[in-house]
This record gives sequence, C-alpha cells and structure tokens, in this order.
Amino acid sequence: MKYFAVTLSLVASIIFFFSSCSKRSGYTFNYDNGNIISEWNNKLTETIVQDLFTPPVASRIYSYPNLAAYEVLKYTKDSSESITSHLREFEPVPAPPSGEINLSVSALNAFTLVALKMIYTEKVLKEYYKITIDSLAKTGTSKEIIEKSEAYGKAVADVILKRASKDMFKQTRGMTRYSLKETDGSWKPTPPDYMQGVEPNFKFIHPFVLDTCSAFRQETPVAFSEDKKSDFYKSAMEVMTVSKSLDSEKVEITKYWDDNPNVSSHFGHLTIFDQKMTPGGHWMAIVSNVVKNKSLSQADAAHTFALTGVSLFDAFIACWEAKYFYTTIRPVTYIQKHIDSEWLPFLQTPPFPEYPSGHSTISASAATILTSLFGDNYAFTDSSEVPYGMPVRSFTSFFEASDEAAMSRLYGGIHFRFGNEAGKVLGRKVGNKVLEKLNLPAFASHQETK
Repeated sequence: MKYFAVTLSLVASIIFFFSSCSKRSGYTFNYDNGNIISEWNNKLTETIVQDLFTPPVASRIYSYPNLAAYEVLKYTKDSSESITSHLREFEPVPAPPSGEINLSVSALNAFTLVALKMIYTEKVLKEYYKITIDSLAKTGTSKEIIEKSEAYGKAVADVILKRASKDMFKQTRGMTRYSLKETDGSWKPTPPDYMQGVEPNFKFIHPFVLDTCSAFRQETPVAFSEDKKSDFYKSAMEVMTVSKSLDSEKVEITKYWDDNPNVSSHFGHLTIFDQKMTPGGHWMAIVSNVVKNKSLSQADAAHTFALTGVSLFDAFIACWEAKYFYTTIRPVTYIQKHIDSEWLPFLQTPPFPEYPSGHSTISASAATILTSLFGDNYAFTDSSEVPYGMPVRSFTSFFEASDEAAMSRLYGGIHFRFGNEAGKVLGRKVGNKVLEKLNLPAFASHQETK
C-alpha cells in the first residue's frame, strides 16, 4: 500500500510541493514542511476570536482537532507514536487503509470535522477546506484518492469526537451558575461589567493526563486579612504601587500579554467590545513561530501543536478547579474597599476568582512542553500580537516568555504576586505530567519542590 502526505503552502494561492521521500515498511511518503499545520490553527484561532469563546473553552477547541491531525500524520514519520494511546479514555485510532491516499487531506479533514463540532461560526474553516481541496484537484489528484483520503480522515475524527462527547463538556453547559460566597475575602464580580463567574464547572471536564483535576492544587493562598500589617494587605499594596509606577517597557509587556478575548469599553450608554486571542491562542501562535523557524515536518508540527494543546487543556482544568475551590478576591475589589476607592487596574479584570493566575498556569505548562521539545535556550521573536497593534517581542527561552506573561498580571493590577507564583508551579507540574505520560524528558531545573 502507498500513502502520500503532501504539504500545502499558502502564499497567494495554495501550491503543492512534492519533495523528499522516506520509507516506512516499504511505503513511500512525500512531505515537506509543517507550515500548513500552522495555517490550520490560524484559521481556528480566527474562528475562536469571532465566536468569543472563553479561555478555558478555547483550550478544549485547540486540543482535539490537533490530536486528530497528528494521529493521521504520525504515519508520515518512521519513529512517531500515537499520543492518544497515552491519554485517558481514547479508543484506538485506525491505521490508514490499503491503497493510495493523501495523508495531508486526511489530516486536514480530521482536523476540520472535529473543529466544526466545537465552534459556532463554520464559515472560515469550511471555506478554507474547500479552497484546499479544490486546489489539490487542479494538480491532477483524482477524485477517488481525495474521497478515500477524506474517508480515512473522518474515521479518525470519529474516534476523537467520541472521546470529546464523553468528557462532560456538554453536561457542564447545563449546570448551575456560580453562587457568590458571603465570606470575607471571597471573589465578587468586578468592574466595569460585574459579570458572573466564568466556567465555574470546568473542573468536571475530564482531563487528558491528570488523575484528578485537583492532583496538583497549590497550597492555600495568603490568608485574607484587612489588617494593614498582614501579608494580604501588603500584597494588595504591592499591586497598587506597581500599577501606578509602570514605565513604558512594563506597559508594553502588560498590553502584550493581556489576551483578554473580550474587553469592554464604555462610552455613556454605548459599550464596545475589543476581541483578541485567548492566552491559549497566544501560545499556539508561539508554536506556529517555532514550526516556521525550525522548518518542522508536518508530523513534527502536528506533534508540537497536539502536545501543547493537551498541556493547555489540562492546565486550564487544574487552574479553574483551584480558582473556584479557593474563590480568592481580586485586587480591585480589595483595594477599592480597604485602600483607595478610586483605584482601577491597568487591565480590565476578567470575571473569575484570582488564585491561582490562569495566565501563569497555562504559560508555564506550555513552556514546559516546548522546552522539553526544543531546549532551554531556544531564542525566538514572537510577532503574534502584531495584528492587535502590538510590536514584536523577543525572548531567550520559553520560560522567559512564560515568566514575563506571569509578571504582566501583576503589572496589570489583576493578580497578586502570590497568585502568579502559584500558577507557575501548577503549570509546570501539569506540563511535566504530560511529558511523563508521553515518556518525554521533563526539565528538572524547572521542577518545583512544593
């Protein structure tokens, strides 16, 4: 049998390159670089931004389609192994059928079919898929091969979607909303919109690698107190003091890592919403940067996106479990009540409890995966925020980027330092759990003893 994996490169139009061949048990594969995988994810991000998905839900949307794509494209590389076979609750993914098929088409079809079940606006992905298939047909690929390739992609998508249908996401949509606690120090809705708590039931969704969603829950945060000599009061004073003394560099960092998918601006009775990438989307964009700079193959690119997606999803589950377990008050609520009633944070406070920091958690988790794959000194320049009016930023490592993302929350006035630090520890533990499950090397220098 013969499988073909053809790289699709979008420039002005889609051009197909047939290049180097590798052999696997007598089968020949044609494949080039993995930039096409990045383009699939760019289209998915575009849809997620349009549909205003919350950061936790967006992480789920990134994870399943990328797993589907990888489980197809692993057959283009001699040494690749299944990822889903190491994760919880997945059934075995079928191998490609006999005969000639195009594995790029199969992977794209699997990615698209899974993604379409998780989004609202289908237009972007459907149009992109049609353009891709139409372009392939013009190169002379027969309708029979395309249809056979699509059929295999659907078979893989069905396995991935079966797991997704049982992960409790749908059930959480109908669960009761968060009931505010009246205890001192508990979270309350924050200005300017005073929205209800987002995703209070995310802890019920089944993770990919964690044994329980609370497996790595960090120790109790700094004890709430109104006493001016207490650590909590000092933490709040630090937030206020830092936010009032931001230089231009810290302002840029704060804006760069904002990643609030739906910031509201109020002009009298008029409210305007500014839509951006989620934190998970920002890290998937960083993966795209790596794919391009390292000239990764389709299989390696899909592998990197899939592992990062898995780490983001489980990190969000673990973080949100802890947030609604501790329900820690946000700085703006505490400061306005006990220190300065006129104070406002530089960033708009998102609608969920403070501890631990979500940005810090998921950034540390993603950085742990990427550091394991590409090293602790991988320098890169991130331009993913340019479409949102921000300049590029350069980093000497993934952990430098994740640490900066964590600090941005203190600069922005929306997290206490202790919330950021706890998130970093939690994220690294989740990331290393993913690596452990996949038998990949963890980075001991970034392991925490807590």
